[in-house]
Amino acid sequence: MSKKLYSFEPDWENKAIPGDSIIERMGDINLSRTDFARNMGYSTKHIYKIIKSEASINEDTALKLEKVLDIPASFWMNLEGNYRQALAREQEKQILLVDAVQIG
Repeated sequence: MSKKLYSFEPDWENKAIPGDSIIERMGDINLSRTDFARNMGYSTKHIYKIIKSEASINEDTALKLEKVLDIPASFWMNLEGNYRQALAREQEKQILLVDAVQIG
């Protein structure tokens, strides 16, 4: 049996939702959703999906966000990656919890 020398358990539950950052920045620069969608080259429906995290921010979207919102594409890619990773950890935790209940 091996012993752990340390325990690395960061608070992955504290996840930043990319759509919240988009909405906040839109407010900062007084950009309506309609104008935002037009500037991004997306439909308002697709913008809604991005804001609600129903559509992921990919490289193309991150570059468009950089151009429209003046925040680097790397920020959007990191934010999206961290958010999706936090969701996966949350889902994994739920699966382990269900398994523990079924076994117990």
